[in-house]
Amino acid sequence: MSRRVVVLALLVLIVGGYLVFRELPILQTERERALADLLVFGEAPAVVDTVRITLDDREILLARDGEQWFLRSPIEEEVPPLGVFDLIERLKLTERWRRVAQGLTEEEWGVYGLAADSPGRSRIELIGEDGSVAVDVGLLTTGSRTVWVRRVGGDLSLIHISEPTRLDLASRMPSSA
Repeated sequence: MSRRVVVLALLVLIVGGYLVFRELPILQTERERALADLLVFGEAPAVVDTVRITLDDREILLARDGEQWFLRSPIEEEVPPLGVFDLIERLKLTERWRRVAQGLTEEEWGVYGLAADSPGRSRIELIGEDGSVAVDVGLLTTGSRTVWVRRVGGDLSLIHISEPTRLDLASRMPSSA
């Protein structure tokens, strides 16, 4: 082999090593950030220990104790872990259908049913050791398959419910006594 081929091969190895060890992690981080931006819950905790769903003065609280899950509010009861894991995964993987607006005032959020005092606005929180993420859900019409959502501290998005399930939490939550 000639000296040129050896130098060229060495140069290719150096540049390739640089790309693999320096640039590839940056590209993966950017890809993960872009993926999180497509999801309603964004960067949800890796391990979720608590799921809190609130609507007005009513709350559903699911909490993990070891490997078992318990409904803590409105009643105390053990719940099947697979059902909770399924709920968490479905929430984590809910995609934005369309991003609509950013930087709205509280009054403007009310147009979408997402102001703090909007009737029917609910909040879903996923809480874990490495942080939490909360999403406000505003329902404009009963039975609609599109829902306005806002990641708390974030922007307004529209999601489309592709399954026959609805996020109509008002009809499913027990009334407060």
